Amino acid sequence: MTLYQTPLPFLHPLLQALWDRISTVFQAPSVVHGADHVYRVAAVADRIAIVEGANRLIVGAAALLHDICRNDSDLVGCHALAAAEKARVLLAELAFAQDQIECVVCAIEAHRFSSGPEAPSLEAQVLQDADRLDAIGAIGMLRAFAFGDELTHSAYHPSDPFHRTERPLDDMRYAIDHFYRKLLQIIDTLHTVEGRRIARRRQEFMEAYLDALEHDLADAQLADTQVADTQVADTQVADTQVADVRELVGLGG
Repeated sequence: MTLYQTPLPFLHPLLQALWDRISTVFQAPSVVHGADHVYRVAAVADRIAIVEGANRLIVGAAALLHDICRNDSDLVGCHALAAAEKARVLLAELAFAQDQIECVVCAIEAHRFSSGPEAPSLEAQVLQDADRLDAIGAIGMLRAFAFGDELTHSAYHPSDPFHRTERPLDDMRYAIDHFYRKLLQIIDTLHTVEGRRIARRRQEFMEAYLDALEHDLADAQLADTQVADTQVADTQVADTQVADVRELVGLGG
């Protein structure tokens, strides 16, 4: 039994019914936007909702449906808007009240990082925070590298891996650029106290990873330098040996 087939004990019965209805949409394996991403977002959103006093039913429905159209092969336009429209239909079929449906739709429309509107409600803020938390820390790095591999990224810029120059960031080409363009900035976009608390440990992990990567790359550069120094030394020894042979046979200058 896979993670997304197990019961979701934190969910309202209506949300369990919703998950039973939609889980087949996420059967195709995807590290980035698959069922396990939706499951984690729903779980973390519920945790934040409890601490912050948000409506858990609204938050849960929005979390389960926020990426419902993400992997549609015929998707045109914004996946968040498409998901919001699909949510209207699905929630009405499950007898959600109209005001509940509108709150869920509003949260889904606002969740997108790059182009979503300001979160207009506490429930929308909780969804934004939970979705963005899944983009940082160890799990966020796993997703980022998986996405980069799908795009055949290079791992890092060859001469400026850690963006210490004024070059434009290009995270469609270099995976590590994604840290500096987005991942390290996410903590400053979070709305809730609990979301920021969770984010601090994940932020520290990413920063520690980049420090470790810099040390690893420095080791590689040192090794290159040592090889080059050894090659120079070997050349000097060889030149000396040739000179000695020439002197021995009377060919010295």
